[in-house]
Formats: sequence, structure tokens, C-alpha cells
Amino acid sequence: MNRRLIIIAITAVLVLVVVGYLYTQGYFQNLKWQTGTMILAAIAGPYKLVSNWVKGGGETNDILKRNEAMRADEKKHRIEYDAQINAKQKQIDDLDKKINDLNAKVIEVDQKRAVVSQQVNTMSAPELQQKGKELFGS
Repeated sequence: MNRRLIIIAITAVLVLVVVGYLYTQGYFQNLKWQTGTMILAAIAGPYKLVSNWVKGGGETNDILKRNEAMRADEKKHRIEYDAQINAKQKQIDDLDKKINDLNAKVIEVDQKRAVVSQQVNTMSAPELQQKGKELFGS
């Protein structure tokens, strides 16, 4: 921690020396706020880089830890969702099988109906009366 404070103090002194030198040379006499903002933005990047080096990349490690935790959560949720998807897919497959079985029965019944209809069309009126008596009695 002492090393960090020393580096921050040295950096602050260097910044004050540079600003003082620029001021004595007259660089700040005609300075507008837009130019000052651009200069501060240009200084911010190197400052952040140096401060991260001084801190030992603590923010980077925090971000990596958070991302690791998020990846673990995503993996857990992915496993849960995959299980749910597989269960739904099994239900869909079962329903498809039932639908195919019912369609096969409907086709079979339609074929029987067509055969019976053809037989009925070829029968004469007395044969139809006889067949009706056999089926329904009387």
C-alpha cells in the first residue's frame, strides 16, 4: 500500500510540474473549454493505464470473477433448459406417435367403408333387404 501511495504522489507532483510549466510558457492563455476537455480526455487514457498497473489490475480480476460466475450460472440454466426441452420433445414424440396410430386407424376404417360401400352398391334390392334383416333382426 505504501508503494501505491508513493507512486500516486509522484504522479501528482509530475502533473503539477507539467501544468505549471505549460502555464508559465503561456499555453493556457487562449485555452477554450473544448480544447481543455480534449486535453483531459487525452490524459485520461494513460492515467487509467498507470492506475491499473499500480492497483495490480484489481478491476480486471473483479470483472473476470463476475464473468466466471455468470458463465457458471449460464451453464446451470442451460442444463435446466436442455432438460426441459428434452422432456417437451419426448412429449411431442409421444403425441406424434399417437397421431400416426390414429391416422392409420382412420385409413383402415376408410378402406373398410369403401369396400362395404362398393358391396352395397353391387347388391340388388332383395339382397339389401335380406342383409338388413340379418343385421338388425326381424
